[in-house]
Amino acid sequence: MAPASPHLAMQAIVDAMHSAPGRLLCRMRAPTACRFSCSVQSYYHRPGRERLFSCTVGDVIERTAEVRGDNLAIVSSHQSIRKTYAEYKKDIDHFAAALISLKLGIGSRIGIIAPNMYEWAVVMFAAAKAGLVLVNVNTTYQIHELEHCLNHTDCKAVILSEQFSKQDYYALLLKLAPELASSPFGDLKSARLPSLKYVITVGETVKPGTVRFADLMESVTNEHLRALRCTSSKLQMDDAVNLQFTSGTTGKPKAAQLSHFNVVNNAYLVGRRLELHKQEEVICLNVPLIHCFGCIAGTISAAIFGSTAVMPAPSFSAAAALKCITEEKCTFVYGTPTMYIDMLHHVEDGCYDVSSIRTAVMSGAPCPNHLTKDIMEKLNAKRIHVLYGTTETSPMIAANDPNEPVDQWITSVGRPLDHVEVKIVDDKNRIVPANQRGELCVRGYAVFMGYFKEDKKTKEAIRNGWYHTGSEDEIAIPAQKRFRQRGARYHVPMNA
Repeated sequence: MAPASPHLAMQAIVDAMHSAPGRLLCRMRAPTACRFSCSVQSYYHRPGRERLFSCTVGDVIERTAEVRGDNLAIVSSHQSIRKTYAEYKKDIDHFAAALISLKLGIGSRIGIIAPNMYEWAVVMFAAAKAGLVLVNVNTTYQIHELEHCLNHTDCKAVILSEQFSKQDYYALLLKLAPELASSPFGDLKSARLPSLKYVITVGETVKPGTVRFADLMESVTNEHLRALRCTSSKLQMDDAVNLQFTSGTTGKPKAAQLSHFNVVNNAYLVGRRLELHKQEEVICLNVPLIHCFGCIAGTISAAIFGSTAVMPAPSFSAAAALKCITEEKCTFVYGTPTMYIDMLHHVEDGCYDVSSIRTAVMSGAPCPNHLTKDIMEKLNAKRIHVLYGTTETSPMIAANDPNEPVDQWITSVGRPLDHVEVKIVDDKNRIVPANQRGELCVRGYAVFMGYFKEDKKTKEAIRNGWYHTGSEDEIAIPAQKRFRQRGARYHVPMNA
């Protein structure tokens, strides 16, 4: 029977994810008298109030389904799909067992080329449970980018939707691997994609050389499910679970490798900062799942806290988002500033009910003053959270506190999350004095495992445990930090 109180239910989920009760850590205070006072150095450590998790991404869905199985887990409005956590877990287990049946091997990479849809979320959790590493393939990739992505990561399997935004992914794949059209499923031998063996399609049509997602799930036997349980029991928190490609502004995109430990703890700590632990929320996910904001801070955070993730459309549509908010009574909205601007234009039509919204969450760019006011007045948001991070930090390292004055929301990416250290260094890697600019460096649980198959670039980026972001920032004392990332300037409060 589900716990009577949502708060107690979520606490039960958190308790289940810990093997033993954790000790509450007190806040760090700088020494009152110290020659090398922390107050004059561009360094800050936010100690954790709670212990970090040692579980895997698969454990998250297992334990939430156990505690809140009847809760609505996910809604894909454009597909007319609604699943409780119990139903969600069943689908995840069946697809994970289907992947096990392909005998890919723990640690193998599989790619997904699809917009926001129910199957995307299922694949993410299923791959994690099967011990595979999911490669998030950008849906805008053209033939050469796709070839680099699949070959660089040695993808053995790829899951793709039939079509999205006029892009026919199967046709695109055929250009790279024409052998697919005449190959039995699982026996692809491609000259240009030598590692790829399996192509799984999401849709109604059976394509040559492929198997349909639904058909593969239906082929699962009890033996496959037993093999899944055996595999899942062998997984470790430090195993890789995800490969996220960076923007590649200075060359070919690099594949940042994230572990279960990275992902689960970031999703949890972001959710805590957003106060998802206080009550069950209905989250309107406008952001793409191919990026960390959507898949980690979105679907995984929602799963940890037993909330509902709602996907209005395959890609962002202001009209679809507002329709979902109206129909599903969404309490949280995720988006970028430009998405909010578009929603504000549409909400003026007056045919949408946004009274359920309490919190707006954004990332990707700073939030201008006028936009903050409009979101609060026209979208009914009582709180606005601005998140900051990078792909290499799993992704979030900071988020603002809505209890602070509004003028700090619009110039801030917030305080560091728990268990995160930040410092500013000069070109000799020495910590600079306060109020002096330098490079932002991050250390802690969130720092990625490294760039896949690129040891040299990994060693350049991670030195002595510190990830060097390449962003120019400064820390202002006593109670503020100013970020200046890629030409933008932000104000970040640092008081504990």
